[in-house]
Amino acid sequence: MVADARGLLLRDARGRSREVPADPHVPDINAALLPVLRFDRAELGRQFHLYAVRAGEEWRLDFVPRAVELARTLGRITVIGAGEAVRRLEFRRSATQRVEIIIGATQTGVTFTPDEEKRFFR
Repeated sequence: MVADARGLLLRDARGRSREVPADPHVPDINAALLPVLRFDRAELGRQFHLYAVRAGEEWRLDFVPRAVELARTLGRITVIGAGEAVRRLEFRRSATQRVEIIIGATQTGVTFTPDEEKRFFR
């Protein structure tokens, strides 16, 4: 999945791509997620209430949308990590509905080949 300013793009292992069309009945979730994924502090301040906690190296950031409709659709976004590493993303719409993304080993300073850029980005 590619999430960028142009929207969401789903791409399978064979390289086939499909854009996910925006739903006119739902607020622009992509526009809300990009500041979180980029940690765009200015935009985060405009769109979210921010709650944070830290215990040693462990930390947690909770982003609650300011817009009522976006809060109803997207819910709370939680980013959990340790040190400089993000370990988990959680999207919680209610006490019974959430999506968790667990992030395994990561690398910094990686250079992508032209083939990898074409495959994983747009």
